[in-house]
Amino acid sequence: MDCAVFLQVLLTALLWKFTHSRRSDPYDAQESEYKTSYDAYSNLKEETHPPHPFHFGYDVLDEHGNKLQRQEQGDQHGNVKGSYGYVDAHGVYRQVDYVADHSGFRAVVQSNEPGVANEDPADVKLTAKSPPAHVLEQQYTKVEHAYAEPKLYLKTASKPIYRDVSY
Repeated sequence: MDCAVFLQVLLTALLWKFTHSRRSDPYDAQESEYKTSYDAYSNLKEETHPPHPFHFGYDVLDEHGNKLQRQEQGDQHGNVKGSYGYVDAHGVYRQVDYVADHSGFRAVVQSNEPGVANEDPADVKLTAKSPPAHVLEQQYTKVEHAYAEPKLYLKTASKPIYRDVSY
């Protein structure tokens, strides 16, 4: 073997060994980059702002005779008190009065909607009243939007055909 070729192979082998022995983990550089940015965020403290008193509300009557309303107010301690509700053109209504404070959320619901019963789930007091008579009559006599009786469509299936397959 020629001396120049031998030196070239030797230098290449040494150079390869030198470059690969210095780097034990290929992700070392990336880890150090991310670690510094993570440390920068870990020192941040979450800002807390004290609650500010507020008050808002609306009262709307639409073109169909439905009335919608909502009022809410909060104080400097984070307590919230409010109400919302509606009355439709047929006289069906729902009124919800609620409080949210250090004791949790509590609501009182008054309604004459069909299907509502006097039940008190969780911290909600529900008072159900009878719907207006004309609403009940309309509910039981109105069938123009009912679905037709379902039809069963069966297709006779033929017996499967088995064939001998030889490979």
